[in-house]
Amino acid sequence: RIPTACRQRQNFFLNEIMHPEKIAYGITPCYGSPRACHSEYDYTRRWPKDVPMTYFALTKKHGKRVRATSPYGPGTLCLSNMDMRKLFLKDLKGFIRQDRKKFAARGHYPEIYAICYDDNYDPCICDNCSAMVNKLGNMTALSLDFINELARGIQKEFPEVKLYAAAYYYTQTPPPENFKIEKNIILG
Repeated sequence: RIPTACRQRQNFFLNEIMHPEKIAYGITPCYGSPRACHSEYDYTRRWPKDVPMTYFALTKKHGKRVRATSPYGPGTLCLSNMDMRKLFLKDLKGFIRQDRKKFAARGHYPEIYAICYDDNYDPCICDNCSAMVNKLGNMTALSLDFINELARGIQKEFPEVKLYAAAYYYTQTPPPENFKIEKNIILG
């Protein structure tokens, strides 16, 4: 399969493991670590067990803040929590640096990092998130406000890196027309 994909110039394999055979063909993954979809859990599972529960969504379904146990949830993040945003940005930079080391010998690196929520419909309904949704226009705008902050946080150190954000579940509705998105964000 790999030689066929290379002949067709399909030189990325999303979440597939980078086996030595793929590396021998000069393949670099299109998406950086940790994965190409539902990447949120791969950030939060690295966080200490004593990280404040206020980093996680207060969900309607559960009636409390819940920490995800897999890429399917339950729940997601409290996007209005500024300390959570700082920790997430720190980990994003860590993933980028990790990939730089991993693929240093090849001289090229993944340039797209997916910031995608866990696969469920449990957005945060806390007072702060609700207030930000009202201020920004909708849940998509709140999501993009978070991703904008991440994008600004990596621009100086990693100007070639793009963040990919999927329109998914509660972020399918476009943000208000006047909402600005950073230039290093790809919407899908």
